[in-house]
Amino acid sequence: MLKKVLTYILNIVFLLIVVVLQLKVFNNIHVFGTKVNLVVCYVIVTIMVNSFKRQVYLSMLAGILTDLVLGHTLAKYLVIFTMLSIILESMKNVYKQDTPFSVAVYTTIGVAIFEVLTLLINIFTEGITIGIIACVFAVIESVLINILAAYVLFFVMAKINKGME
Repeated sequence: MLKKVLTYILNIVFLLIVVVLQLKVFNNIHVFGTKVNLVVCYVIVTIMVNSFKRQVYLSMLAGILTDLVLGHTLAKYLVIFTMLSIILESMKNVYKQDTPFSVAVYTTIGVAIFEVLTLLINIFTEGITIGIIACVFAVIESVLINILAAYVLFFVMAKINKGME
C-alpha cells in the first residue's frame, strides 16, 4: 500500500515538474514553428507505463492542471487528456509497451489524436477554422517534435515506476 501511495506521489511531483518546465522553458522554444508539448508527452507516456486506473487519474490531473494554468478554457484539456487516455488504452494489447518503436507509435497516434481533438473543440467552442492540409501539416510537425520528448519522459517514468515496485 505504501509503495502505491509513493508511486502516486512521485508521478504527481513529476507531473508538476513537467508543467513547470512546459511553462518556463518549452513554451518559448519553437522548432519549425511548433513547440514541444511536454504535458501531452507526459499523458502518452503515463498510458504506457501505468495501470489503467492510475493513468486515467494522472491524465485527468494533467488536464485539470493545464486548464488551471492556461486559465482561458474550462475543462477543455481535462476532456482531451481523459479521452486520449481511454483511446490509447485500447492499443495496449497491440504493441509491447517497453520498446522504442512502441514509444514512437504511441506518441505519433497520441499527438495526432490530441491535435485533432483540440482542433474540433476549438471549432465548436471558438469558431476557429483551419484547412485540412494545414491541419495535416500541423499534426506531422507536432508528432516529429514530440517524439524525442516522449522518449526522454518514457525512460524517466519507467525508472520511477520500476523503482517503486
